[in-house]
Amino acid sequence: MTNEKDQPAFPDRLTTYSAEGHLRTQFRPGLTRREWFAGLAMQGAVSIEYATNRAAIEGIAEMSVQYADALIAELAKEK
Repeated sequence: MTNEKDQPAFPDRLTTYSAEGHLRTQFRPGLTRREWFAGLAMQGAVSIEYATNRAAIEGIAEMSVQYADALIAELAKEK
């Protein structure tokens, strides 16, 4: 079973040619679902509460990751 937190949010495929003219395809994962969801949660939290000290900023960051983890766990229940 794969770790849901590490699944890519926006996987990308890059196709290039080698110096010899051979087609090469590379897959780039981009952000993980956890990183993407945490960023969205942080954006919402910061829009409501402006943090001015380090402890508050770290608290918002920690809370955002917890929201992301909760969302991923809830989405995994649907499968």
